[in-house]
Amino acid sequence: MSGGVLFDYTWPNLQEADGKWHDHELDELYHDLFCGGEFSVRGYGGLAQSLDFWLSDDTGEEHYRDAVARFKAKWMHRTPRNRVQFYEKKIQAYADKCKVELGLKEFEEGE
Repeated sequence: MSGGVLFDYTWPNLQEADGKWHDHELDELYHDLFCGGEFSVRGYGGLAQSLDFWLSDDTGEEHYRDAVARFKAKWMHRTPRNRVQFYEKKIQAYADKCKVELGLKEFEEGE
């Protein structure tokens, strides 16, 4: 199948923005996400294409997870405490959303 779940690779052309961010780090990050082969299971299209190939059943999840691990090792230099704080915020945001859906948020705030 060669991808296609997430992206129509004919439009927009993700290559057009490659190297045009006027910032060296952003240029490289964009390249790794959408254009380069270092994090792609097929050597092109970046990490996004690795995800697309997995979701399209072209490759297995283990190939995608390996690409994600390599991408994170390069770009996300979090300490264990930073990671815990990140997930604590995510969990709290989800809990707040659930409280609103259940009608409990206003009740708690009014106590």
